[in-house]
Amino acid sequence: MRNPAKIIFLSGIGLIFSGSLSADDDHESGMASKYDYDRDGLITRAEYDKGFEEKMQTKLEWLDINKDGVISPEEFRAQHQKEVNHRWSMWDTDGDDVVSVDAVLEQKQKSRAQMKEKKEKKD
Repeated sequence: MRNPAKIIFLSGIGLIFSGSLSADDDHESGMASKYDYDRDGLITRAEYDKGFEEKMQTKLEWLDINKDGVISPEEFRAQHQKEVNHRWSMWDTDGDDVVSVDAVLEQKQKSRAQMKEKKEKKD
C-alpha cells in the first residue's frame, strides 16, 4: 500500500519546482523573460540566481501559513493538499473521482493559454 504522506510530499515538491522544469516553449520563454531583469535579451547567472531566490521566497511565504518564519510539516502538507485538491477539482468536473488523461491535458493547455494572455497584457 502506498504511503499517502509520501505521495503528498512528493506532489508538493513537484509543485514547488514545476515552473522551472517545464518543457513547454511558451512557458519557457515566459520564464526566460522573467529572469532577464535588464531586458537585454540575455540572462546572466546573477539574474537567474535573483529570479530563483525570489521564486523560492514566494513559495516559502506561501507555505508558512502562520507567518512565524518556520514551515512545519503540517503547514507543508496543508498547503499542498489544498493545491492538490484544487487541481483535482479542475480535472474532475463531474465529481466521480476519476479523470481522463485528456481532461488533464486540456486543463493544462487552458492554464498555459491564460498565463500567456496574462503575460501579453502585462507587456
